[in-house]
Amino acid sequence: MRVCLFISTIFVVLCGSAKVMPRERIELAAVPTVSPDGKQFGFVWHGDIWIAPVKGGNARQLTSHPAEDHWPCWSPNGKQIAFTSKRDGYWNIYIIQTTGGVPTKLTEHSEGYTPLEWYPDGTGILTKVRRDYLGFDSTRLLRVDINGSADDEILFDAYARHGTMSPDSTKTLFIREGGNMLYRKGYRGSRSSQIWLHDSDTKEFKQICVENYGCRSPLWKPDGLGFYFVCDKNGTFNLWEKDFSTSSTNQLTFFKNDSVIMPSISRDGGTIIFRKGFDFYKYYPNSGKEPLKVNLWRRQDGLLDPSRRRWYDAAWNNDARQGLGWTDDFLEVAFTAGGDVWVMDTVLREPRLVCGETRSHETEVVFGPKNEEIWFLRDFGDRTEIWKAVRKNQDAFWFENDKFTLSQFSSPKDRTNKNRLSLSPDGKTLAFCRDTGDLIVTATDKYSPRLLLPSTVFPGYDWSPDGRWLVVQSKDSEDNWDVWVVSVKGEEPPFNLSRHPKWDGSPR
Repeated sequence: MRVCLFISTIFVVLCGSAKVMPRERIELAAVPTVSPDGKQFGFVWHGDIWIAPVKGGNARQLTSHPAEDHWPCWSPNGKQIAFTSKRDGYWNIYIIQTTGGVPTKLTEHSEGYTPLEWYPDGTGILTKVRRDYLGFDSTRLLRVDINGSADDEILFDAYARHGTMSPDSTKTLFIREGGNMLYRKGYRGSRSSQIWLHDSDTKEFKQICVENYGCRSPLWKPDGLGFYFVCDKNGTFNLWEKDFSTSSTNQLTFFKNDSVIMPSISRDGGTIIFRKGFDFYKYYPNSGKEPLKVNLWRRQDGLLDPSRRRWYDAAWNNDARQGLGWTDDFLEVAFTAGGDVWVMDTVLREPRLVCGETRSHETEVVFGPKNEEIWFLRDFGDRTEIWKAVRKNQDAFWFENDKFTLSQFSSPKDRTNKNRLSLSPDGKTLAFCRDTGDLIVTATDKYSPRLLLPSTVFPGYDWSPDGRWLVVQSKDSEDNWDVWVVSVKGEEPPFNLSRHPKWDGSPR
């Protein structure tokens, strides 16, 4: 009796001390890839690859690395997932077992790869790359051998932004146009995404979906007689299907608000996973039922991710470009929010309003030398002016001031558009872009604008340490981006430093 009582007591104590692990809702995950049998799917969340059951529930983290992992692709045999990662500084392809383990590196190229899907026979991976190909767009589709025993094989010498192989590997559906608009709702025009077909046997191309609205993300049906895709014919991207024999299309989902994006289909064609809004949805094409939301969770172990120190040489906020500026000691920050200029210290974090007049929208804050003034732009709708703010109490920190003196620096007669403010290292010269992109400089003691480099696009630029030169990213007469060195005083003509037919930019 005592033994039974003792065991019962231990059981009660242990059960009483057990705690249910907290769970975190998974939202805004991306790039789903469905397993061949349609029971599981992988996706990207917080820069790692995860796996979850299609029915929903707890997700399992498959990769864990400080570098970002992206674009997972489930193998046809269901045992492996290919993905791309910047673990070596470039976007190269790795392969990992779906049960976990150490990934194996498959590719080695400084320009990187984006894996799209495995070949149906599992011997290769269809990838999207950017290489030194001629033409309007250097993006191409390549076949990467799974064993690394063969060179990369280009499918066809024409640009393509996404591709998917037919079940017999003889045809490729791919996307042209669309550019960076991705799933832009409501766009109508010649740059709308288009779906094309390439036949590897006949080498022929055929336009499949070329409309003034966007069509993208094709998914082959298992029999190869048609495909699924998304388009915003009715104002929102929804899932559609198309039959090759009849050329007919049929709408499958009817969402009115958030679009269907990034769909993925199982090899048996029975399950489609896509994202809408914050969540994934599952859709069974042959069931005739509406899509269902997949609720996903991550078990939390209470451990914090290790902190990482980062250095940024430029910063943006959600309000506007360059809407963030720091003092030399990084103890105070000026920023724009809601079209107003604020200052704040980095400890107490109590914002002080510097300029908040409702008749203008303020952007682009820059601290002057020794943090004595703040330069910023005021947009009045029909013109943009350069203004300057100083503290009423020069002996107190910015965040300790309640009042500030504001003054217009640019001439009231100058009613041009201005942006991309930047001060020289000594604070004596102010550079900015005017109208369509002309690069202008002026002394900071008096507004005396002088054209430094004419441009039809807004250039990116940076100062030399001595303030005598600017290194500028701009277009040449052939409409090609190059890097130029420009004398601030105009003592020398602009010099094309890169002189290359491909894109060059981001000078520092």
